[in-house]
Amino acid sequence: MEVRFSELAIAGLGQLFEEESRRISIQKHIALSLRIDATLNAIRFEATGLSDFWLRPFFAGFDVRVLFEVKTEVTVWSISRASPR
Repeated sequence: MEVRFSELAIAGLGQLFEEESRRISIQKHIALSLRIDATLNAIRFEATGLSDFWLRPFFAGFDVRVLFEVKTEVTVWSISRASPR
């Protein structure tokens, strides 16, 4: 399954990590995990009528949350810090 990252998700990575190599590494890790099993440990937004949207936690030195949509491909819409600094 193909995994795409929106500009908003890439900007979120930029806000979280200064080093480009770290951003690329985390982006690749998220893409691989979503390709293998996108819904593992994810929460579905079914009650809101957005049944294709999911929220999944990841660890990248600290907890981050990834909002993504699953259709014929996975689109990552947002990446943000899960807990306050």
